[in-house]
Amino acid sequence: KTWSPWRAQQMDSHHRTLEDGTIVFSQDIVVHEPLDIRQVLQSQAAVRHKSISLQNNKEIFEKILAREKLLRKGPLLRCLSCPELDRLPSPPSGYTIWDFSGLGEEMEMLDVPLL
Repeated sequence: KTWSPWRAQQMDSHHRTLEDGTIVFSQDIVVHEPLDIRQVLQSQAAVRHKSISLQNNKEIFEKILAREKLLRKGPLLRCLSCPELDRLPSPPSGYTIWDFSGLGEEMEMLDVPLL
């Protein structure tokens, strides 16, 4: 397409400016004026609040980990990582594939880091 003064004048008549300085050219294009520092701080208040709340959660989590580390005597064993397996009833005969007894002890033999 080529530019023409008539077309430019016609397009200028289609845009409007809102109270906050936002210029709307059409339904698809919106241009905002740059924000001043007060507007930036106001728009970022929720982000700052969320960041503080996440920092508090992190501190609580670290305290829980520190307490558990003090209470634990010795290294964490894989066989103790899922005590629910020891509470499962033994499977009916013929279903030995579902027998999880001793699974933790077998896991101890694997040389894989425990996360």
